[in-house]
Amino acid sequence: MSELREWLRRHNLEQYADAFEANDIGIDILPELSERDLEQLGLSLGNRRRLLKAVAGRAAEAARPSREKLARLQRDRRLMRREPPERAVRA
Repeated sequence: MSELREWLRRHNLEQYADAFEANDIGIDILPELSERDLEQLGLSLGNRRRLLKAVAGRAAEAARPSREKLARLQRDRRLMRREPPERAVRA
């Protein structure tokens, strides 16, 4: 199953997978499609809106840093705030 078809299936839009594939549209092209493009592909008004909303959500999720990256950033901030270790003073 293609990545696009799987993504469409997760959003209850799999019935349009053949139309997308017949027009050489992959998951990478989705954010570039206009409402007019989707209408030409045969999507109803409601499904055009659903698809555009899902594409916007995908873009927002991709822009959000992962949990691992956030944890690393927080750790680095904590380390940077710490003062350097005190030097041993010889008497």
